[in-house]
Amino acid sequence: MNHDEPWVVSDPSYDADQLNPKLKFAYWEGHRDFAYDLLHFVRPARLVELGSQYGCSLFTFCQAVRDFKLNTEINAVDMWSGDIGAEITGEEVYALVQKTAATYYPEVNLHLFQMRFDQALPDFADESIDILHIDGGHTFEDVERDFTTWLPKLKENGIVLFHDVYSPIDQGSCDHWEKTKKEYDCYFEFTHSCGLGVLFPKGRYWYDKLEAAGFFEYYKDLYFYRSKYKYTQARFDELKGLYEERYLAIEQQSKMIDERDERIAADEKLVAEKDAAIANQSKIIDERDARIAADEKLVAEKDAAIASQTKLIEERDITIASQTKLIDERDARIAADEKLVAEKDAAIAEQTRLIDERDKSLADAHKIAEERLGIVQQQGNIIQTLQQQNAEYEAIIKRHWMSRLEFRKRYGEEK
Repeated sequence: MNHDEPWVVSDPSYDADQLNPKLKFAYWEGHRDFAYDLLHFVRPARLVELGSQYGCSLFTFCQAVRDFKLNTEINAVDMWSGDIGAEITGEEVYALVQKTAATYYPEVNLHLFQMRFDQALPDFADESIDILHIDGGHTFEDVERDFTTWLPKLKENGIVLFHDVYSPIDQGSCDHWEKTKKEYDCYFEFTHSCGLGVLFPKGRYWYDKLEAAGFFEYYKDLYFYRSKYKYTQARFDELKGLYEERYLAIEQQSKMIDERDERIAADEKLVAEKDAAIANQSKIIDERDARIAADEKLVAEKDAAIASQTKLIEERDITIASQTKLIDERDARIAADEKLVAEKDAAIAEQTRLIDERDKSLADAHKIAEERLGIVQQQGNIIQTLQQQNAEYEAIIKRHWMSRLEFRKRYGEEK
């Protein structure tokens, strides 16, 4: 096999990141540029990956095949059953992997095997794989089983990639790499991004080509520092994007806060106006209450006055009733007196007639008769006055009777 291609350091971009930005921060992310350039350098006919999950390494291989127009068959074997505590299920991850492949790498000869690794073994002939990537279970036993069962499928001078050989959480894969390094002479490793072991178990052809191309002298450390730089840059871009999003959100929130402040100020002004109106109304209510209290006091005083007046009226009614009764009695007495006076008047009239008959002989009697007539007239006036005042009437009656008695006495004696 003759290979004189130089090692080329590329600066690729990975389209799969557009659909799944989390790939930029996956554990395998730090090895993407090396793997991309490795496929360009080796140009494998067949690559098999044991363990793909979200496809950080898988779509790196696909990107290289597409960009360099390589005639490489890529095979990915995974159950895609999901990780414990993962945000989405295994089927959702598998659907995302299928969508990514169909969207960005439709021209790549890619095969996905959703099955256990041992179930996929019969689909691959011995010595048919150029590059084998082992990234499945990470216990010592898992890695040992995957390596030993799939090693016969590797071509002469084939390359095996082991991930998580410097993992802080997967000690089993780290121990297996330490054991493997002691059993094989041709290998090299990266310690970043959980570590990547590169093993040449069936011949050192590609190892020597890498060495001849100056990889170990010039480029190996470059991928370490570049991965650190790109990861930092990605994190910076992510944080910058988050910062810009936060800044826009803060600006929007500030605007909303200003609007809220204006609304609060307007509400506070409205509340102040309402408070002033309420205070004014309270003052009016207090004035009304004071007026009502005064009115109630006045009403109470009026009620007391009315009660007093009612009592006084009742007393007056009793007095009036008593006086009415007295007046009625007086009226009856006056009527009796008037009847008596009428009888007396009749007697007087009769006497007047007798006196007239005796005019010639009784001159003095005529004078007395005239006086009697005056007295009678005076009695008529007295009777009218008695209708208004009973006391005066009785006095008039008394005088009248005295006059009559005097008259009788005088004229009786004369008779």
